[in-house]
Amino acid sequence: MIPPTPKHVAKAWWDGFPIRPDFRRIENKSCYGLSKARRGLTLMEVIVAMAIFLLSLAGIVPLVKIGLDRSLEIHLQATALQKCQSKLAGVIAGSEAIAAQTDVPFTDNNPDEDWRWSLDLGQDDIDGVWTVTIRVRLQSDDHKVEVALSQIVLDPTVRGGPPAAPSATGGTTTGGTTTGGG
Repeated sequence: MIPPTPKHVAKAWWDGFPIRPDFRRIENKSCYGLSKARRGLTLMEVIVAMAIFLLSLAGIVPLVKIGLDRSLEIHLQATALQKCQSKLAGVIAGSEAIAAQTDVPFTDNNPDEDWRWSLDLGQDDIDGVWTVTIRVRLQSDDHKVEVALSQIVLDPTVRGGPPAAPSATGGTTTGGTTTGGG
């Protein structure tokens, strides 16, 4: 039963526009058409919502684990590449001998990691030019990572400095002292 319309129509906060009577709520109904007595969720609705949530969570957890495994693998590959570049730079600079080496541990290894490197050489047609291949690997129970870099390198012992500048007095310079010239 619809209650009777009041004798006076309430005015809205804006000027001159009355509130329309069809916006009123029916006596025992809320704005969604439900009775006022039912305002929450039933136990069955809560159980169904929890089941949907747990099923979606069961699908997401393996995806998160796969993502974490991939990120660790990429981190280890990046670390191996940095170590490989470092050893190759050492060979180019002359701090590492140009000689074949196999399965040498890094001096800066963490206690829980066993990084190892190898150096392979290939002689080029030109004396003092080598094809150097550095391999860095990590093999543990959980992960196996291997990275290799190759570069053509001039032997640092063959590489010379700039030629000595001629002396202005016409003498020769040896070990920082000038001898004779006349």
